[in-house]
Amino acid sequence: MKTKSVIIILSLLVIGISSCKNPEGKKTEAKDAQDVKKESTEDITYNIQPEKSEVHWTGTKPGGEHVGTVKVKEGNIKMNEQDIQNATVILDMTNIENQDIENEKNRKKLVGHLKSKDFFDVENFPEARFELTNATKSQDENNDFTHKVSGNLTIKDISKNISFRIKAENEKDKLKIESEKFLIDRTEWDINYKSKSVIDDIKDNFIHDDIALKIETYAKK
Repeated sequence: MKTKSVIIILSLLVIGISSCKNPEGKKTEAKDAQDVKKESTEDITYNIQPEKSEVHWTGTKPGGEHVGTVKVKEGNIKMNEQDIQNATVILDMTNIENQDIENEKNRKKLVGHLKSKDFFDVENFPEARFELTNATKSQDENNDFTHKVSGNLTIKDISKNISFRIKAENEKDKLKIESEKFLIDRTEWDINYKSKSVIDDIKDNFIHDDIALKIETYAKK
C-alpha cells in the first residue's frame, strides 16, 4: 500500500510540475516596429482564403492550459520570381474560439473574458494584424521550414517586430504558409491580466506571460 501511495503522490507531483510550464514553442523577441517593404508592380498577389486560414493559440497557468483559434479576416501575400516580398494578415479578434472546454457555458465564459478589457479588448480593438518586413530562405535539415520571416505584429494598436520560421508551399495558383509554433510575451502588447512579472504577490494565481501561436494561411491567385 505504501508503494502505491508513493507512486500516486509522485505522479501527482509530475502532473503538477508539467502543468506549471510555459506553453511549448520557440521564444520570440519583441523589437521596435520596422518599415514594411514597398509593393512592386511585378509582384503576384495571392489572396488569403479566410474560410481556411486561422491562428492557433495556447495559453497556460498553474494547473492547466487552454487552446483555441482566431479567425483570419482577410489578407494577401505578394511574390515575384525571387521569393516572398510582402504579406499582410488581418485577424478578426471578435472571432476568438476555444477548443478544449466541452461545457458550452464555461467555454463562452472564457471566450468572453478573452474578449474583455482584461485581455484583448475587442470592442475597442476588433482587429489584429501581421505585416511582413523581411523574408529570407532558410531551409532546415528536416525540410520542416523554408523561410525565416520578420514582421510587425499589431495587437491593441501596439506594434512589435517579431521573427519566426515558416514553411511555404507554392503549387500552381495556390500558396500554403504554415508557421512553427512560437511564443510571444503578451505583456509587450499591454495584456497584463494576472501577469506574475507585472503584479506583485500574486503567488500561484497567475497566467503565464507567454502565448503560443501557430499561423496557417491558404491563399490563391
